[in-house]
Order: sequence, then C-alpha cells, then structure tokens
Amino acid sequence: MGSRAAARERRRSLLADDLNLEHISVGDLFRWNVQHRTKLGAQVKRIIAPGHLVDDDLVESVVRRRLDDHD
Repeated sequence: MGSRAAARERRRSLLADDLNLEHISVGDLFRWNVQHRTKLGAQVKRIIAPGHLVDDDLVESVVRRRLDDHD
C-alpha cells in the first residue's frame, strides 16, 4: 500500500491535470534554490538549519515570483 502522502500527490496530480493548472510546491521551490545556491537558497538554509520555519512574508514572495513566471 502507498503512503498517505503518495495518495495526496496522486490526487493533486489528477486535479491539476483535470483543471489544466500548474502545481506549485513551496518546498520544491525552496529545495531548488538551496540546491542551486541562490541568494534565496542561502536565506532559506540559514532559517531552517536551526529548525526554524520560514516566515510567511518569504513564502509569499517566493510564490508571487513563481506566479509571475508564465509557463
């Protein structure tokens, strides 16, 4: 049996496909920036390294930037 997360991912994928929407994962955006050593990635890494949560303002700015990418 698959995990609950796998089931949610499957439903998310079906819903996005049915509605012709792009799925945006803030976690994926943060991981990409950390991996590619961007300024944002460095900022996120400094915040999460000691176990803190990324504040809402930073999350909002990342999502807004992603929404500005018309793909």
